[in-house]
Amino acid sequence: MNSLMAEKLKNIRIVGVALLITVALAAVADLLYFSDLEWRYRTARADARLKSLENYAGELLRTAEEMISEAGDSSVLFHSTLGSDALKKGITLLVYHERRIAYWSDNSIAFPVIYEEHFDEHKPVFYSNGWFIPVYLENSEYEMVALIKVYRQYPIVNDILQTGFPETFSLPDGVKITFDPSASDFIIWGSEEEYHFGLIFPETKPNTIFLAIPALLWLIVLFLLVRLVLLVARHIDMKSRTPSGIVFAFAALLAVYGIILLTGLPRSVTSTGLFSPFNWSAGRLIPTVGHVLLLGILVLSGIRFTFRSDRFSKPWSGKGIWKYLVPGVILAMGYVIFLLVEAHFRDLVVNSAISFEAFRILDMTFMSLAGIVSVMLLLTIPVILIMYAARMMHGWSSREILAVAGGITLLLPLACLADTGCNGWSILWILVMITTAFIWQRKSYSGVSLAIIYSVITAMLSTALIIKYSIIREERNMKVMAVSLASDNDMVAEGMIIDMWPALESDTVLARLVKKEFITPGDLNSVYRYLEDGYFYGYWQNYDISIVICRNDSPLSLGSTGAEVANCFDWFDNRIMNEGDTITNTGFYFMRNQAGRAWYLSKLLYEISPGVTNGLFIELVSHIETFLAGYPELLLDGGYQRFPMLKDISYAKYNKGVLVLRSGEYPYDASIPGGQPEREEFRFEDGRDYKHLYYTLGDMTLAVTVTRVKFLDRIITFAYLFIANLTYVIILLVIFTMKPAELLKTDTFRRRLQLSFAAVLTMVFIIVITGALILSTRQFRSNHLRIISEKTASLAIELDHKLSTEKTLDRGWQTPDYPTLNHLLVKFSNVFFTDINLYSPSGRLIATSRPEVFSRKLEGSMIDPVAFGMLTSGGRDEFINTESIGNMSFLSAYLSFYNENNELLAYLNIPYFAMQNLLTKETANLIVTLVNFALLFLLIMMWVAVFLSERIIRPLSMLQEAMASVAYGRKNEHIRYDSRDEVGELVRQYNRMTDELEESAGKLARTEREMAWREMARQIAHEIKNPLTPMKLNVQQLLKSWNDRVSDFEKKIESFTVNQIEYIDNLSNIASAFSSFAKMPVAEPAEVDVLAQLNTTLAMFGHADDTTITLESGNITRAVVMADREHLNSIFSNLLKNAIQSIPPGRMGEIRIALSADDSHVRVRFIDNGTGIPDELIPKMFTPNFTTKSSGMGLGLSIVKRYVEGAGGKIWFTTEQDKGTVFTVEFPLLFAV
Repeated sequence: MNSLMAEKLKNIRIVGVALLITVALAAVADLLYFSDLEWRYRTARADARLKSLENYAGELLRTAEEMISEAGDSSVLFHSTLGSDALKKGITLLVYHERRIAYWSDNSIAFPVIYEEHFDEHKPVFYSNGWFIPVYLENSEYEMVALIKVYRQYPIVNDILQTGFPETFSLPDGVKITFDPSASDFIIWGSEEEYHFGLIFPETKPNTIFLAIPALLWLIVLFLLVRLVLLVARHIDMKSRTPSGIVFAFAALLAVYGIILLTGLPRSVTSTGLFSPFNWSAGRLIPTVGHVLLLGILVLSGIRFTFRSDRFSKPWSGKGIWKYLVPGVILAMGYVIFLLVEAHFRDLVVNSAISFEAFRILDMTFMSLAGIVSVMLLLTIPVILIMYAARMMHGWSSREILAVAGGITLLLPLACLADTGCNGWSILWILVMITTAFIWQRKSYSGVSLAIIYSVITAMLSTALIIKYSIIREERNMKVMAVSLASDNDMVAEGMIIDMWPALESDTVLARLVKKEFITPGDLNSVYRYLEDGYFYGYWQNYDISIVICRNDSPLSLGSTGAEVANCFDWFDNRIMNEGDTITNTGFYFMRNQAGRAWYLSKLLYEISPGVTNGLFIELVSHIETFLAGYPELLLDGGYQRFPMLKDISYAKYNKGVLVLRSGEYPYDASIPGGQPEREEFRFEDGRDYKHLYYTLGDMTLAVTVTRVKFLDRIITFAYLFIANLTYVIILLVIFTMKPAELLKTDTFRRRLQLSFAAVLTMVFIIVITGALILSTRQFRSNHLRIISEKTASLAIELDHKLSTEKTLDRGWQTPDYPTLNHLLVKFSNVFFTDINLYSPSGRLIATSRPEVFSRKLEGSMIDPVAFGMLTSGGRDEFINTESIGNMSFLSAYLSFYNENNELLAYLNIPYFAMQNLLTKETANLIVTLVNFALLFLLIMMWVAVFLSERIIRPLSMLQEAMASVAYGRKNEHIRYDSRDEVGELVRQYNRMTDELEESAGKLARTEREMAWREMARQIAHEIKNPLTPMKLNVQQLLKSWNDRVSDFEKKIESFTVNQIEYIDNLSNIASAFSSFAKMPVAEPAEVDVLAQLNTTLAMFGHADDTTITLESGNITRAVVMADREHLNSIFSNLLKNAIQSIPPGRMGEIRIALSADDSHVRVRFIDNGTGIPDELIPKMFTPNFTTKSSGMGLGLSIVKRYVEGAGGKIWFTTEQDKGTVFTVEFPLLFAV
């Protein structure tokens, strides 16, 4: 015990030293991480990278010069990979011939088509959407420039267009660029060691890859700290008889949590998203998901310590009311904690921004996994408490268990009444956990089987709760969305109005068009076209646009009614006064028309002459259909996207029951569905595949529609959660038992067969699903390519009808129906629901249906160089390429467009980014569907594998059980098996062998009985003959004395009587001994304290002369075993008597009885200093009828051996001649104190 304590103290010192060293390292790493060391390193690395790119750019230009020189024309570059390889490094290659652009490797920037002199200055320049460092090379014919992109700066910022440094510089998000040398100490110099720009790093340190170093060190600190606490607690537990070690462990671990909670340290860990309250918070005590994980790990560590302590394995020995009260309280604590965990789960799903719907796997994030793990950790606590309560009830009768466990369980429905979130799944989980705990206590099933049971029921509970609470959160979000959408304001439109107003207000061209004495219909049409082309395009296609131009003293005719008002200005002013709300810092007004649509009115005044003013009134009214999905997300600033997930939701507005606005995929009726209550504010209605929310506000009703959760979605969610729970439980079993090999034991044919089935099926499914994913994705992409090709061909046919007669196309093209070529493309764009570009034969943009992409400089005005190379000399008239803008890649189709004379007129381009979201979503849905079904079928096939293996192994199991039940000397039943297979042949051979065994057993039994009777008779005759001989001699001597009439005959009679009685007693003892050996009464095992029985035996032998008997028990005060008390007394008495009798005359006897115990056994050693046992007699010591003494039957040690083995123990001895013998008895230990 002392050596064990010393070892524990040594481990504590080692872990303590390791903890101090790791804390110091982690603290230093933390300080370095939050210093500017990383920024300096990244600055130096970015500077070195720019120098490398500048050197590469110089080599690139020289290589291009050589290629042009050899080919004699710069067009050779269109057919090489030189430009595309440079583009991968962020370098755009431009070649100018006679000062005009001749080759370009990138069309994503609006570079100058005319060579600019400042290219040779090697200073940062800005083009369209970024900053570049130019590297140039000039010869007699060509000017060549390599533009190194150093910073992206888009006019629009959203998920697709991100401002910042390119990935090649390895700078984190949020780093800004500056050209003021005094604004930053982090300078980029470049290869010529001249100032290029500075870096402005964020004031708040973002999470970077270097965070992993301090975070990992702090995780090691946490592990060592927990280890140290548990080692100290174990040391306290060994020294104390009270559960003070357990109390210390939990107090210390909770103190660790409190310190982290109050201090917010360490910063490197608590600054991560895991510890961000923006994802979820439950108040000051549990502010983040990270704190839940930390608390779960600490509490679980304490529970593991309790689980592995000796006190956990001891049966509860309480008396009276305490016997039932303590286990009942622990069981009730398990229930209460389970309800608290369920409440935490409900709050986590309902009140967080985290998705837990596993069937929408693409919406799952790291925080989703963290939340699920936190719930699994906390759910382990009630499981352990229920298991502990079951352990305490070990040995109870079924009636006692049912009374306590059932009584506590019946209180659960009352708790559910207080907790509205409680449901039938919760009660089912509790009942299954109680049943499983008692099964575990009786060890009726393997750990893996119980793990599967737990995982199944927990996954079912989790699935039910996630679906239930996700629906609650979804309904709440639908209400918020309905209230927000009920407003007629269009936040996207208003944001764009605020952006456009300064340019619109100061537009001199527009002023010149409006400032006329008399406005003709042609003038009005010109203003309309100008506004449409310059301002109201793209997103404004969702609006009807109308304009009115009138003088301050002119009347106004009101539309189709023909009514006329006296003063145009007064009429608009009255409308604005009564219905208008000013849009901040603009001349636009939102009109409260109560029509359910967005309605805006603008007033622009232009003075013609003193007292004469023309007014331009612009009215914007939204369509019934909202084509937000048709407008590419890259053109919407992130601040305008009110509902980022609006694409998955449909909504509609009804004004007085008539549809006035709708958006999304759901086909709403033209009038409101019947049965909608007029005064009910919110009403949910479940359809077959959809759920609808109707929000009524006065005459307006707004419908929000989402898809319903299907049964298959629940099954898929269950599959994911089952695998997660099973993985967690297996890891937990390994941590708690420290025997991972037992979980994958293959020592049985059944287990090997099941594992083989599982491995083969898993590999087959992985291969099949991988192949299916690859083939399906390729087929899906192929179908889209075919659709794009067909759409391009159809569009070419339609354009052919309009443009085939043209000799050339330029930006000045117009007809009476289409004032510009852009208008023609917009028309076809709306028909084919795609964007359209036309490029000239030289590659310059002629017209586009989406001018805002180019006007906002999101893309350059030149054709894609790869497509241009393929179409000009690649022998192809059609080409589909993958292009990108910002973070979005999209398919882009090109087609050579000819006129009726088969002359190249233009290149037709269909960029597919308007439908890229649809393509991405459909591809993702395909992948998710395949993965979900694969997982589901894999689980089903695993179950089938287990089922088939059981069916295959069942005949063998039946044969195994039958063979195991074969007993010698009794009737063995035949196995009934009718199949004529290999197992059937085994069964027939088994039946034949049992018959032969039964016959042989009968013969052997008869022979053994005869031999036993002969041996017994011989032994009895021998033992009886010993006292009969002296009895015969005494009788003969007495008869002779009588005949001789001796004088002291009375004394001889008295002596004869004494001797005869002694011999008769000896015969009686012989008979009793044989009777005892033959009967061997049935043991009645009970819990017996070995130490107490030894003390009782010592009291019986306390009078032994010339012998000292000592008992050594160390720190043991109780050592309880399961044995028959009388048998134990007989064992100890026999062994102690033999030890006393082994002491030779004249020697002072010393007998030591040593008691010791380990985790599973107790040992009693009887050590004497007697004569020892000769070698030739050692094999016979436990043989019946053998004795080393001159008297006795030789049955004592034989009976002792039977008693010991009957109690599940073992007995053995060691001996040394003339030094003594040590007899050792070992019993299974229940517990020791």
